[in-house]
Amino acid sequence: MSVLKLNVVIVAIVLVATAAFTWGLLLPGLDELDRKQEEIKAELAKVGQVQQEVRDVGALYASIQSLNAETRTFRERLPDQRRFGEFLNDLSQCLEKSKVTDYAIQPMPTEKVAVEQLPDNLKSAVGTMILPVHISFHSSFERVFGFLVHLESLRRVFHIETLELSNDPSQPGRVKAEMILHTYYQPVN
Repeated sequence: MSVLKLNVVIVAIVLVATAAFTWGLLLPGLDELDRKQEEIKAELAKVGQVQQEVRDVGALYASIQSLNAETRTFRERLPDQRRFGEFLNDLSQCLEKSKVTDYAIQPMPTEKVAVEQLPDNLKSAVGTMILPVHISFHSSFERVFGFLVHLESLRRVFHIETLELSNDPSQPGRVKAEMILHTYYQPVN
């Protein structure tokens, strides 16, 4: 056999083997690949639809984190036990920071939140106890204002129920301050 015939036979064998490989293995694999690509496109469309329904998950997560941060100190702001001594101590510190030296802090009898006076959206406050405190002192107006500024830094929930300021005619520039603060606690049943 001549070299030319031998080369033609080898090339023919290679072509037949390549065609057999293409028809036997490659084309079925390409069909399977096309099917898988269509499945992936369908799944991506489903994911896109769910994302549109859920909207921005990142914003939702950020809102949850923010709410968690806000409520982290909730029990500190509205405790489930009286912890009244701590509150009275905090008031004393606020007065001392304001350089008020002549003061009186007098706890008043505990009251229960009046259920009949609560609006419908605050019915969850049923059972909350009010701890009123009467505070009186003589000082300059600037120190009274300083005390009010220091009160804002208190962590516990409270509000000023009444505030009365009156001039002291015997001492110009000095005022008498009387106020009633309410703080709260919600006992766990």
